[in-house]
Amino acid sequence: MIGGVNPWATMWTSPRSTVRAVVNVSPKYGVFCLAWIYALQNYLYFASYWSFGLSFSFFTILLIGVFGSPLIGLAWIYFTGWVYYVTGKWLGGAATQAHLRTAIAWSKIPASISLLMWLILMIAGAETIFINGVSGPSTLFLNFILFILGVWSLVLLIQSVREVQGFSLGKTLLNLIFAWIVSWVFVFFIFITLRFMYINA
Repeated sequence: MIGGVNPWATMWTSPRSTVRAVVNVSPKYGVFCLAWIYALQNYLYFASYWSFGLSFSFFTILLIGVFGSPLIGLAWIYFTGWVYYVTGKWLGGAATQAHLRTAIAWSKIPASISLLMWLILMIAGAETIFINGVSGPSTLFLNFILFILGVWSLVLLIQSVREVQGFSLGKTLLNLIFAWIVSWVFVFFIFITLRFMYINA
């Protein structure tokens, strides 16, 4: 419990009041844990999509994910919080970076269900879970569930950012769009830089 609510339960249906309760008491509460969960379930998805199982053992893939995801999650939440802060300032946003990190991290609570499903699939078929196309119907079902959870996560993100920024719905959507554009420009620039360094090495 924090601020009179249990955010792990109330975030699903009352994102604005939940995020407000968390930022008023302890903005860091749950942020790292949720960032780690989100990074880990994304890693598992790409490990399956890119068929890591053809090159690495199941336990190697799993260990890399478990120990690498905290660092990836931490980098992701700080970078994303900064991007939302900068683009939000263009629109007159009032949130601090810490509060935006709270809003972003808690909007990813559906990732906990995704991670649970990955664990179930790994128990059911550890040999094939990280080989794209081999798992058949189970992979299609997982992708469908991930899509539904992704949509709900977007709804939670919109409402959470709206609460901490003090925006209307329209401004909140602009904040998300601007942040998305800036993030992809940054990623593209990093990709071009690394490619240039690789070619000229």
